Amino acid sequence: MSDWVSYRWVTCGVIVAVIFPVLSGFVRQEFKASAAIGLPPWVKKYGALLLLSLITAVICLAGWRSTHPNDALPWFTAFLLGFGWESAIEKLQKKAP
Repeated sequence: MSDWVSYRWVTCGVIVAVIFPVLSGFVRQEFKASAAIGLPPWVKKYGALLLLSLITAVICLAGWRSTHPNDALPWFTAFLLGFGWESAIEKLQKKAP
C-alpha cells in the first residue's frame, strides 16, 4: 500500500476515534438550528477537528515509516494506528490539574 493510501486509512482511524464516543451528543447539541446568517457554528468547530485529524494522521504515518521504512502498511494497521494514537495526542493536550 502506498503512503497516500496508508495516510487516508490513518486519518479514518483518527476521525473514528474522535467522533465515535461523542456522536450521540453531537447530533443532539450541535445540529440545532442557528439564527445566524451564513455557516452554522458547528462548521468551524468540526473544520478544526478535521484539521487536527489530518495533522495527527501525518504524525502517525511518520512514526510508522521511521520504524518500518520498507514495510507495507496494511489498511487495518493504518486504521488502528489512527484510532490508537488520537487518544495519545489528546492526552498530551490536556492541562495539568
